[in-house]
Amino acid sequence: MTNFWLKVKPVHENAKEPTKGSFHSAGFDLYVPQGGFIDPLQRSLIPLGITTAFAAGWAGLILDRSGMGNKGITRFAGVVDSDYRGEWKVILYNSNPQIFKYEAGDRIAQVVFVPHGIPDGGLLWNVDLDETVRGEGGLGSTGK
Repeated sequence: MTNFWLKVKPVHENAKEPTKGSFHSAGFDLYVPQGGFIDPLQRSLIPLGITTAFAAGWAGLILDRSGMGNKGITRFAGVVDSDYRGEWKVILYNSNPQIFKYEAGDRIAQVVFVPHGIPDGGLLWNVDLDETVRGEGGLGSTGK
């Protein structure tokens, strides 16, 4: 696996550099470059004003910030591949009965970078799979 490196380029005049809350924070906070709102019980695609390049073999997982979740705002989807060069955007959902307003510069999500496997043998299609103790057990099958 390669060492991780990250390049960030602003594409909006009010874009803010992703920041870490502390040295040991897993994620970088992501900011909105302009204000807006999300209607009650609706989702919205929100531009973040940045593009990136980072090491192959890594993915950026856009995740909720705890403070946003506490306000009833959750994130949908959010995987950024190392070869993506478009503007980052996040899909947020407002689970509240009132409008959620956000201002330029607000932290609305975070990104955690994780290494991922790239199968050097390629994908093997329609082959027999090995048996495991767990087998087909899912959704709570490993404990109560």
